[in-house]
Amino acid sequence: MKADANYPGLGQAALLVLVVFLLQGALAMPVTLAGILIHRPLVMLPALIGGINLLAIGAVLAWGKWRTRVPLGDLFPLRPLAPCLLLPVLLTVLGLTILASEAGNALQHVLPMPRVVADLFGGLVDAKEGFAGSAFLLVLVAPLTEELLFRGLILRGLLRKYSVRKALVASAILFTLLHANPWQVVTPMVLGLVLGWWFVRTRSLTPCLAGHTLLNALALTSTSFPYQIRGYNVTATPGDITEFQPWWFNLAGLALLLAGLWLFHRFAPPAPPMPPPVITTLPAEPPVVRTEGVQPS
Repeated sequence: MKADANYPGLGQAALLVLVVFLLQGALAMPVTLAGILIHRPLVMLPALIGGINLLAIGAVLAWGKWRTRVPLGDLFPLRPLAPCLLLPVLLTVLGLTILASEAGNALQHVLPMPRVVADLFGGLVDAKEGFAGSAFLLVLVAPLTEELLFRGLILRGLLRKYSVRKALVASAILFTLLHANPWQVVTPMVLGLVLGWWFVRTRSLTPCLAGHTLLNALALTSTSFPYQIRGYNVTATPGDITEFQPWWFNLAGLALLLAGLWLFHRFAPPAPPMPPPVITTLPAEPPVVRTEGVQPS
């Protein structure tokens, strides 16, 4: 198979996400069977989920590197984050966590989450139970693998084939589909758009990695904050009605998000031009010399 520096297109990117799902399922099967044998749900342990994701997405990234044949520094650019962008990244993520939490409350109110699903996702961010495993999954594995895949391999390929708007929206939708959680659909969609925009402005994965890591770290440690906000970091007991956040807290989140986005737009250096697509052409065939009527001497 010939190298394609413009890989992947939209259909190819969707196929990559499907392959990640299939690999995750295949790798989870022996872990599930082992858990059945020892009467312990091993497949729900955050550390093992992190290992499965690392292997599954790592294999897809290795395929993408082989398929594109471009240097690692071009496929996964990690330019230093300008100090002036540290505050915009922090404010954006703080605002996003607040608004995403309230969006989750609204979805939970309209479509209550089954208890088994709530226990599954709640266990991933329970800092009191297996903190090291949850930190390994959420703060290390998830930001690293997902940013290399979605803002690195996939978004880079889409930007070489489509407009910036179409590439950002498509990559964010695929990012949302990978999380497979309809009760938190707003968070990965908005996060995917913001991180994709950061990549377009800086042509670097560094702000994307920093923002993704910070958001997951806040989700992991929110219940340990010295303050408690109803609907945000106060865990509701089973059977309770959905509790929404105070209006002033949501307003603060919106202000933080808008301020962070404006400051990033204000202080980010002009985006470097996207390299043009690499067009592979076949060598021209030599002209055919017609010899009809010519007799050998």
